[in-house]
Amino acid sequence: MIEVNNLSKSFPVKESFFRAVISLRFRRHRSIRAVNRISFSINRKEIFGLAGESGCGKTTTAMLLLGLYKPTEGSVSYDGKEIGSLSKEELVKFRRNAQLIFQDPYESLNPRFSVRRAIEEPLIVNKIGDRSKRKEIVIEVMKRAKLMPVEAFLSKFPHELSGGERQRVCIARAIVLEPTLLVADEAVSMLDVSIRAGILNLLKSLTNELKMATLYISHDLSLLGSICEKIGVMYAGEIVELGSPEDIVMRPKHPYTQALIEAVPVPEFYKRGKEHYISIIRGEPPDLINYPKACSFRPRCKYSKKVCQMDKPRLEEIAKGHSVACHLVRG
Repeated sequence: MIEVNNLSKSFPVKESFFRAVISLRFRRHRSIRAVNRISFSINRKEIFGLAGESGCGKTTTAMLLLGLYKPTEGSVSYDGKEIGSLSKEELVKFRRNAQLIFQDPYESLNPRFSVRRAIEEPLIVNKIGDRSKRKEIVIEVMKRAKLMPVEAFLSKFPHELSGGERQRVCIARAIVLEPTLLVADEAVSMLDVSIRAGILNLLKSLTNELKMATLYISHDLSLLGSICEKIGVMYAGEIVELGSPEDIVMRPKHPYTQALIEAVPVPEFYKRGKEHYISIIRGEPPDLINYPKACSFRPRCKYSKKVCQMDKPRLEEIAKGHSVACHLVRG
C-alpha cells in the first residue's frame, strides 16, 4: 500500500539579513535535513512502527506520507502511484483515504462540537449521505470504536469525556471514511497507562478489519513491539535499524537501538541478570544543518572506531528481514 524510496526532506534555515546576504553572495544556502534517504514499505493489514527520540524526523516522515510536505528527494507511492504525481481529482481521493490520529486528544477536538458532530464532520466535508444516513454511519463507527452505549455519548461534548474516551472519538472520526492509510502520531502518550492497552488493541483490530496500512509513531519500543509487524528505528533523519519486533526488541544490533531498549522503564526487580548495553546515551544529537558525512551516531557511541569517523554506514540486511546501518555489525 505504501512504498517509500530514498525519501529526503530539507527545510531552509531562517537567517538574519547579514547572513542571508553572505549566503546569496557565495551561494551557500543553509538548510536542515530532517529526513535523509529513508526507504520502507507498509502492506495492508499491517502496522509499521517508527521509533526514535524527539527531533529525529518521525513526524516529518508522517507528513510526507500524508502528502502534506513535498519531498526534497525520493518518493512516496500510495497503492502503486507516486503521491507527488497525483492529479487534483486523485489527490482529493487520496486525502479521503489517508487519515491522521493526533497525539493530544484534548486539543484535536473542537470544544463546540458534540461527539456526533465531531465524527460526522468528515462525512459532511465529503458530502456523504443526508442527515439521517450520516447518523447511521456515526452510530456504527462509534460501536467499532467501543464508544458504548452509543446513546450516552452522542450528545456529549469533549469536556464531558475522559482522555481515553476523547481518543476513541478521534479514532472514530479517523475511520468514519474507511481509510486505507492511517497515521497515528503518539496516539496513547497522553493517556494513563491503565487505558493504553485498550486503545492499542482497538487500533490493531481496526487495522485488520478495515485492511489499512498503519504507521504508528512512538518513543517507546516496548509499545511498538506489542502491536507492530515491522519496526524502523530513526536517528538524525535516517533509519538505522529495520526489522520485526523480535529482531528490534529482543535482538537489537545497532548501538542506538540497544540504548533505546535500555531506556525502557523496568522495575529494578526485573533488571537482575539483564545485560546492559549502554547505560546512558551521552552527548547531543548531531547538527542537522551541517549534516555529518560519517556515522551520525559516532560522537555518542561508546563502541565507535576509526572506520566510523571516515565513512557513513549503509542500511544493509544482516538476516532475513533485519537490516542495520552500522560498521560494527558488519565488521
